[in-house]
Amino acid sequence: MRICEISDMFHLTQDTLRYYEKIGLLDPVSKDKKGNRDYQPKDIRRLEFISCMRDAGLSIQVLQKYIELYQQGDGTILERKNLLVNERDKLIEKQSLIHKSLEKLNYKIENYEKILNKKYRRIFMKTRKITFGAMCLALSLLLPQAFHLIGMQQAGSVFLPMHIPVFIGGMLLGPIYGLFLGIFAPLTSFVVTGMPTAERVLFMMSELATYGMVSGLLFHHFHFSKKKLGSVMALLLSMIAGRLVYGFVISIATYVFGIPLGGIQAVIMATMTGLPGIIIQLLFVPAIVTIVDRGGYFNEPETFTREA
Repeated sequence: MRICEISDMFHLTQDTLRYYEKIGLLDPVSKDKKGNRDYQPKDIRRLEFISCMRDAGLSIQVLQKYIELYQQGDGTILERKNLLVNERDKLIEKQSLIHKSLEKLNYKIENYEKILNKKYRRIFMKTRKITFGAMCLALSLLLPQAFHLIGMQQAGSVFLPMHIPVFIGGMLLGPIYGLFLGIFAPLTSFVVTGMPTAERVLFMMSELATYGMVSGLLFHHFHFSKKKLGSVMALLLSMIAGRLVYGFVISIATYVFGIPLGGIQAVIMATMTGLPGIIIQLLFVPAIVTIVDRGGYFNEPETFTREA
């Protein structure tokens, strides 16, 4: 075989093949009539051995020593064996070190993957919560407008449409999101539509903020989500807490600051007026929360695949 073919076969440069021959790793290669090297089967077998040993990490000097012993005949078999055993032991030691290094690398890689997955899950869940919170805020603006379209006097006070997305957002997103949703729902509605009125907006903010925060605390931190009828209980307790806060704020404004808001009587009347809305909330809020919660919308994905 020609030197270019041998070069391709063993992935060695022609200069390397000539060098092996020069230093005695290869016997002098026969040549054809044109003076080109013509590698014979014995040369190929020798190159197979050399390539294998070089891949294993044997140095040129060790290979030269081995070939020198080989050429001296059978009398050097024991020396050749000892030489190879010594090189094998070095290779086993190197293999052990490589294995330990791989274990360390794998540990670091897995640790970084856990850190990155945790980071990406946090970003993913935060994005979902912000998106859902924005949708609840939008519904808190749209639902009152829809109820006002029926033309009924004080439809908002009767059906309490703004409360629905606040309760849903609080239970599904948690107390912090619920708190801010309860604050911004009436405030945004006041800025955009003028409802509720300037006299009522602060009191509604305190009431709805309590709804959102308490429902989130009960559903998440007190694990009402795992209890039978937990969403109903969380809703009822949140309603009571919100009404108590609303009554407390109204009472302070009425009896301490002398603002004519009607005091406790006004709170009782508002509660009685809003009974249809309370019934609507009891019918729809737990069902919606259960469907979304069990549907896995807020379940964290186990892993994220991210390539550099």
